Amino acid sequence: SNVFINNTGGDGVLYILNDDQSSAASGTLTDNGSYINLSGKWTSASPAANRTFGRIGAFKENNTSANGAGYLGLYSRPDGSALTERVRISSTGNVGIGTENPLNGVDIVQSDSRTRVTTYGHIITQNHNHSVTNYWSIAPRNGGELDISYGPTDSDGTVTADLVTIKSDGKIGQGISNPSSAFHGLVSSGGYN
Repeated sequence: SNVFINNTGGDGVLYILNDDQSSAASGTLTDNGSYINLSGKWTSASPAANRTFGRIGAFKENNTSANGAGYLGLYSRPDGSALTERVRISSTGNVGIGTENPLNGVDIVQSDSRTRVTTYGHIITQNHNHSVTNYWSIAPRNGGELDISYGPTDSDGTVTADLVTIKSDGKIGQGISNPSSAFHGLVSSGGYN
């Protein structure tokens, strides 16, 4: 059997509808949606008081009328604070941890760093200390090579300033994208080549 909350029929076994029209009437559609609060007793007093510890919600992702893009949010509550969104799955499938705007793939943002796994399988990471804006990248490429890079990202989240290339045959290039020997590198003055 199906359960309908605040609606006479829906398209699922459990269907919850928030039909509060106040946000639509005010012209704000972003974050309009429904959620489930997960609560329990949080004091040893009698009678014990209940508290919402977490929330799962589905909300409209943008303010464009008739655009059905939505996101799923997971929330938790630190002691003494309000519910805070911790994880977001965007309408395009990007997953953000610690961010409401996951850039691509999986995006983890902490107070001093950001690490992303892009749609191409690249792992890029950045330390926010001292206003650093470039990323380190470990990136598998077409043809089986692996590149280690440092620099800014392009619109796909790819760092293209390759510093080290490891070919599928084991040859390593430092500053060279197609090494011709076991280790092939460039040095600006003296050293090896």
